[in-house]
Amino acid sequence: MRCLRVCAVLAVASLSPLHAAEVLPLSAAQIQSLGIETAQVAAHREGELPGLPAQVVVPNNQMHVVSSPMPVMVEQMFAAPGEHVGKGRVLARLQGPAIVEAQRMFLQAGTQLRLSRDTLSRDEQLFKEGIIAESRYRATRSQHAELSAAYAERRQVLRLAGMSEAAITRLQSSGVLGSAIEMASPIDGVVLEQMATAGQRLEAASPLYKVARLDPLWLDIQLPIARQGMVAEGDRVRLPLQQAAGKVLSVGHGVSGNQTVLVRAELSSGTERLYPGQFVEATVV
Repeated sequence: MRCLRVCAVLAVASLSPLHAAEVLPLSAAQIQSLGIETAQVAAHREGELPGLPAQVVVPNNQMHVVSSPMPVMVEQMFAAPGEHVGKGRVLARLQGPAIVEAQRMFLQAGTQLRLSRDTLSRDEQLFKEGIIAESRYRATRSQHAELSAAYAERRQVLRLAGMSEAAITRLQSSGVLGSAIEMASPIDGVVLEQMATAGQRLEAASPLYKVARLDPLWLDIQLPIARQGMVAEGDRVRLPLQQAAGKVLSVGHGVSGNQTVLVRAELSSGTERLYPGQFVEATVV
């Protein structure tokens, strides 16, 4: 029916040709019956650059990669992409012979350090009483320093393997070796990507998860080279559709293949409505 009405209006209009400057009046009833809708054109203030293509990215210092510290097998994965995790939340459980070996070497280094400490204490007393030569006392002290460094190294290996200080202390007191370690989130954030699965064998430094803090966010804007001089650090940036805002951090000096300059902005408000990797249209004021 609507098509017939539009065709009728066009037929009437064709009977009396109008010049380009003339207006075809329509009543409110005709506008409603034809389904014509009107909207106010958004006015752009002087100094605004609207409709610039941009992409939402995570700041470099807010992105963390949780990786396997040594050759292991993934026993369990406890988090999924998109999930909010707190600092210290266990993300994965790993197991393997390398974990047992690292714990054994730590306990061995601790035993050698305790024996060395006792030897140093005895030789120090003997040196004060003039029973042993100074050269022997210095050799004992040097050996103790080397064993202290080896013990600290083995302890650091366990830290890098994901063991907490509490777990290391329990291992030291009990002497019971375990074959598994738990990898925890280093920050409060969101899991962006899972890069391993349960049952998978991993080499050392293989990534498990990407975890990021999503406030604030960066915005990489593609600015046409012809407008480079119109944007400066500190200029305000708005995302009208997402109701987000921020300011320009830097204006690049290199030109990409599509003849645009990278403008990086930091979004401080409205980030909860944005997603890393999302393409948006930005306005620079």
